[in-house]
Amino acid sequence: MFNQSKAIVLHSIKYGETSLIVNCFLYDLGVKSFMIKGVLNSKNKKFSKSYFLPLSIIYITYSIK
Repeated sequence: MFNQSKAIVLHSIKYGETSLIVNCFLYDLGVKSFMIKGVLNSKNKKFSKSYFLPLSIIYITYSIK
């Protein structure tokens, strides 16, 4: 099941060559960590690392396992 929420980015850490682990504050769940795969790939045109700078407000779609 996918959920959507507004989030504030608190911190991001590089993971591997192309991924980021991003700590976000979600208004409905509190602080959660997410892995964003392929964001640092040079071929990726959808996402930029600048979306995940601290204190950025983003809208995310996520799934909790």
